[in-house]
Amino acid sequence: MLKPLQQRKLIRLFNIYDADNSGEVNRFDFELLAYKLGRGKPWSVLRDLKAKYLDLWRELREIADKNEDDRINLDEWLEAYDKLISSGKLEKVILDLTQGFLQLFDADQNGHITIDEYFDFAIAYDLFGDPYQAGSFPHHKFEEAFTKLDLKQNGYIDLEQLRQLNRDFFYSDDPSCPGNWLFGWY
Repeated sequence: MLKPLQQRKLIRLFNIYDADNSGEVNRFDFELLAYKLGRGKPWSVLRDLKAKYLDLWRELREIADKNEDDRINLDEWLEAYDKLISSGKLEKVILDLTQGFLQLFDADQNGHITIDEYFDFAIAYDLFGDPYQAGSFPHHKFEEAFTKLDLKQNGYIDLEQLRQLNRDFFYSDDPSCPGNWLFGWY
């Protein structure tokens, strides 16, 4: 059973995926997120990313969409993640998506995500608001998040750290765990 902290994080993630704020997610939301993340990238990157997100959508739909309406509401979302976490199936998703994130946002392809590259991630996921609207982007929170995510405190996040942060985001119920900040604050 999901702990309260896990629920809060998963609600935050649900709201990120719910592109039109309908209170439900569907295939279109997953495709839209893949396109937003892949904007400006080569077609092959976008194609691979879209395939990974659609695989995640199919997995969630299979587990959660009880009434088979091709939409998942928040309760179904939480139930699906509870099952994915408890069954261990989420680990493969984490490995696949983590590698994809690194390839996608490591602009200079050096195997690390810097604060500038994490900024691109935050904008693509719309984690911190619209940076072009006066007063809506809390820079201090962005830098605070990156500082917490930089587990080795060396100015970047590598693949090993990114995998750990993803695991911690989904599995940890420790409020001080750095992975809690992966998708901003909640």
